[in-house]
Amino acid sequence: MMAEMPPGGGNTAPYPGPTYNPTPPPRRGIAFDRSYIFSLPGILTSLALLFSFCGLVSIEVFKSEFFSSYNFLSFNFWSGGSVFHEFTIVTSWLLLMSFTIVATLQIYRVISIRGRIMKFIMLGHSAFWALLTLISSAVLLSSWNSYWAVLSSSADPSVAAGRAAGAFGLLESFALMGVVGLLVLDMLNVLKTPLFED
Repeated sequence: MMAEMPPGGGNTAPYPGPTYNPTPPPRRGIAFDRSYIFSLPGILTSLALLFSFCGLVSIEVFKSEFFSSYNFLSFNFWSGGSVFHEFTIVTSWLLLMSFTIVATLQIYRVISIRGRIMKFIMLGHSAFWALLTLISSAVLLSSWNSYWAVLSSSADPSVAAGRAAGAFGLLESFALMGVVGLLVLDMLNVLKTPLFED
C-alpha cells in the first residue's frame, strides 16, 4: 500500500521555512508625550519657562514705568544692562517654548532625530541659556546696586520691577542648571530619566 498523501499534495518537509515575526515600526507622527511633562527635567524646564515669562513681564513693566518717570536719563540707563537682560529673557522664553513644543508633541520623531541626540540638544540648550540668563541677571542687578537705585526711591515701581526682572532671571538660570545637572547624571547612567526613549 502507498502512503497517504496529505491533503493538497503539499510537501511535508521538517523545516517549512523561515517564520517572520515582524516588529512594529517605530511610531512616527505628532503625538502628545506625557512622560516629558511629568519628568523632573520637564518640570524644571516648565518652571524656567514660567520664570522667564514673569521676568519678561517685569522687564516690560520696568520699561514702561521707567520711561514715564525718568525721560531725561532714559538713554544712559536703558542702553546698558536692561537691554541685554530684555534680549536674553525674550529670546530664552521663545526658544524654551519652541523646544518644549518640539519635545512634548514629539516632533523630533517626525524629522528622525534619535532620543539620545535630543538629550544632547536639551543639555546644550539648557546650559547655554542658564549661563546667559545668569550673566544678564547679574549685570542688571549690579547696575541697580551701583548707581540707579541710589538715584531713585525704593517705593518707585520701576525699581521694584527692575529688581524682580533680575530675580526672575536668576530663578530661570537656577532651574536650567538643575536640568543640566539631571541630564548629565542621566548620560553618566547615575540617575536615569524616561526622556526621549527610542
